[in-house]
Amino acid sequence: MVTTATVFYLLEKIVSPKLAYFLGFVFYWTVWCLLVPVLLMTRVEIKSLVEPNSVFFKGKNIVNILCLTLPLLFAYVYAFPRVIHSATFQIIAASLFLAIINGTLEEFFWRGFYLKLLASDRRLYILISSIGFAIWHFAPQLIFSNKAPGGQYSFVAFAFLLGIAFSIVAYNTKSILLVTICHVLFDFSGLGGRIYFSQIANN
Repeated sequence: MVTTATVFYLLEKIVSPKLAYFLGFVFYWTVWCLLVPVLLMTRVEIKSLVEPNSVFFKGKNIVNILCLTLPLLFAYVYAFPRVIHSATFQIIAASLFLAIINGTLEEFFWRGFYLKLLASDRRLYILISSIGFAIWHFAPQLIFSNKAPGGQYSFVAFAFLLGIAFSIVAYNTKSILLVTICHVLFDFSGLGGRIYFSQIANN
């Protein structure tokens, strides 16, 4: 949070807000979401995180299904219809690209890396990974704050709930495969490319 917030803050002072926003994410993706896990995990551990796991279909599968489908239901019933009217080919393409990059790398770090660190304690893993995931979302809002009711705090609170849902599935399945797919679909529903190819950032 401290390093990424500092980067977002400093970048806005020297480049345009849109470029600062993108470069801030590039720092976050590269340093925290990619380099830190790769340097501190073995190849075997990394491979195990992305392998399909039959545990999903046993025992706690109802919990897993709910944790994956409820966020998507909210996203495509509430958020997606509010933004689809502004969609252009550029916005859709950029949104898909950003969703794949962000969803994949965030899950690799917050759910995958933390799973390897805290796998022995289910409650601690879910709590720590979800709190960290939520608090991190304050950083990019130094540039573009959430305009929905509740502002940045509602955005962070929802990120916390989303983090809990994804962490439960990751812990139950010992894999980030399903939560990564869900995260990509969730991110796409907000059409994040609008920040770069519309006037949304100035509204």
